[in-house]
Amino acid sequence: MMQRISDNRTLIPTSEACKITGFSSAYIQRLLREKRIEGRKIGAVWLIYEDSLHAFTAQPRKRGPKGPHKNTQAKKNLQEVEHAKYVGRMSENERKQEE
Repeated sequence: MMQRISDNRTLIPTSEACKITGFSSAYIQRLLREKRIEGRKIGAVWLIYEDSLHAFTAQPRKRGPKGPHKNTQAKKNLQEVEHAKYVGRMSENERKQEE
């Protein structure tokens, strides 16, 4: 259901925006709240400006991180230190049991 208003922009419901983009309704609503796309909230229903939605989808978006996080080496170093402490405590305990 499309609706035109006085400024000649077309408003579409969230359900239609989801079909057009493949995004979930929760994601569309988040984009609206963050003002990354334009729309109007009437009661509990969001209506999205079709031109704003197309402009957003035309922008290149960076996907999430690929591969290990940057601080992986720091975590590995910390794990090695903790392991060394643990091994050190085990050795002391074993020595005490032998005495």
